[in-house]
Amino acid sequence: MKEMKAIISARIEKGWNDPDPVKRAQWRKISYAGEIPTPEEWLRYAVNKLEHKGRGDLLFWYPNF
Repeated sequence: MKEMKAIISARIEKGWNDPDPVKRAQWRKISYAGEIPTPEEWLRYAVNKLEHKGRGDLLFWYPNF
């Protein structure tokens, strides 16, 4: 889990600082509370976007044990 969060955080930072203004604008559509989105904020955004597009079928929910 810790390793995956580090990978996602690095990808967020890379996208956030992308030299392409169109790509940066896409990243800034994510709601965030700090300086840049956290992995949890990114995941919430991604899930909401899939559900909004009617692609909730791509999500698999497993019970928390």
